[in-house]
Amino acid sequence: MKHEKFQPLRFVFIGGLATLVHILVAAILIFSFPLLHVYLINITAFLFAFMFSFLGHQYITFQKEGSIVKFLGMSLLGFLLNNIILTLGLLFSLPDFYALVIATMCVPLLTYVVSKNLIFKGSANG
Repeated sequence: MKHEKFQPLRFVFIGGLATLVHILVAAILIFSFPLLHVYLINITAFLFAFMFSFLGHQYITFQKEGSIVKFLGMSLLGFLLNNIILTLGLLFSLPDFYALVIATMCVPLLTYVVSKNLIFKGSANG
């Protein structure tokens, strides 16, 4: 595989862009449709970011075919894990910011390992 040592950096880059996609889609929907419920907006923005992330990781980060179903499952579990770690941090009386940073830093590392070893282990993209 080309430049496998740069995979973690590509993973961070694509993940960061996916986060921006989420925020941008949410902002567009919030300001364009102010009566739309915020949870519907968040789910819609998540789906756009999810597709961006999946395609970006498939074609740029890992350069291998991946399972979109497994990636969705991992994304949803990652979101759940993030909230569990955040809740634990708060239960141990960590300041909100520190608990959030710890939760946010733990999940991407696990997501990278799962993505590399379970989701994007198909044949290389040509």
